[in-house]
Amino acid sequence: MLIFFGRYLQDVHPKTIRSDPKTTRKKRNEQWVIEKDIQNLKVFPITEKISNYFIDLMINYSLSHNLDLPDALIASTAIINDLELYTLNLKHFKYIQNLKLWRC
Repeated sequence: MLIFFGRYLQDVHPKTIRSDPKTTRKKRNEQWVIEKDIQNLKVFPITEKISNYFIDLMINYSLSHNLDLPDALIASTAIINDLELYTLNLKHFKYIQNLKLWRC
């Protein structure tokens, strides 16, 4: 199962939030939970196969279904790695062929 819960997590170092004096205690606690959860996730590198599939998805769905870049990257990663995608935004992915969506 592939779980994505943030687009830009890799761009913000966790210590940035903790070191900001304006950050509330609640936000620091939330950040601690995120840091703890991230340690349990598997990182999937963007391979040439994923890149090629990503391009195909963008060509096929960006205009017709308004597919955006992050969603195309998520979908291509899941498809190439033969993973089920768990998402609360089914409408963003339900039209993509070969994508297995996790259903409860």
